Order: sequence, then structure tokens, then C-alpha cells
Amino acid sequence: MASVIKLSNSSGKTQVAVGAAYFTLKILFWGLAWAFEPKDIWDMERNQPLDADAPVAPQPTTMTRALWYAIRHTKGIAWVRRANIALITGFWGSMVEGSAREC
Repeated sequence: MASVIKLSNSSGKTQVAVGAAYFTLKILFWGLAWAFEPKDIWDMERNQPLDADAPVAPQPTTMTRALWYAIRHTKGIAWVRRANIALITGFWGSMVEGSAREC
């Protein structure tokens, strides 16, 4: 909001210069985005998911199975307790402990 007030208090030449610079930068931004493929600009290798135990791990259909796969993949349960992902019940406690033993 302060920038709007400062721009409104500036001279007409300054307002035109700021508007022209903004307009020019927007045209360059959209022009370059249109001209180049994202793979030419960005390193897209990090966006490719890793296939962790694909034959062994089908898509999880329940929260329990998804949590079990995550614990197996990370080989630890400290993050489960810290994030309070599992409910605080006897079943979930035994499930988390059991999956930690199987890692």
C-alpha cells in the first residue's frame, strides 16, 4: 500500500517510467516463457519420482498401508510420533511399533 501512495505522489514522468518498465518486463517474461521449453530452462531431473520397491509396493489403498510403506521407506518412526500422524490408540501404537521392527 505504501508503494501505491508513493507512486501517486511522484511526478507524471516517474509514473510513466515505472509503468513502462513494468509493461516491458511483463512482455519479456511472457515472451521468454513462450519461446523456451521448461526443460531448456529448469533442471527437471529432480521432479522425476523415484520408483521405490515398485514390484513390492502396490498403490496404498488405506491410511494404514500408506503409513506402513512410509515407515518402511524411511526406516524410522520418530517422524510419525513427532508429526502426530498416527492416532494415539492401542492399535495404531502396535501397528507403528510393528512396522518399525520390520524395517
